[in-house]
Amino acid sequence: MLFSAGLPKWPDEDFYRTAILPQLSAFTVKAIRLAIDVSHPHATLIKRGERIPHLRHWLRLTEMTTTARLPVPPRLLSPR
Repeated sequence: MLFSAGLPKWPDEDFYRTAILPQLSAFTVKAIRLAIDVSHPHATLIKRGERIPHLRHWLRLTEMTTTARLPVPPRLLSPR
C-alpha cells in the first residue's frame, strides 16, 4: 500500500472487453494477426473474444482501432 497512492489504475480485463474488443469486429483476423504478430488461430480467438491478448498488445490494438490516427487499408477491414 505504501506505493499505491497516486499511481494510475492500469487497464484490466473489463477495460479490454468494453473499450477494445468491440472495435475489433471491424477488422479481419489477418489485420489483427499482423498488428500484434500472433498466429492466425490465436488472432481468431482474440477477435471472437475467447482469448484476451497480453497487455503489451493492447496499445497496438487501440491504435489500430483509432482510424484517425492509423488508417487501415480497405482490404484489411471486414466486409459489413
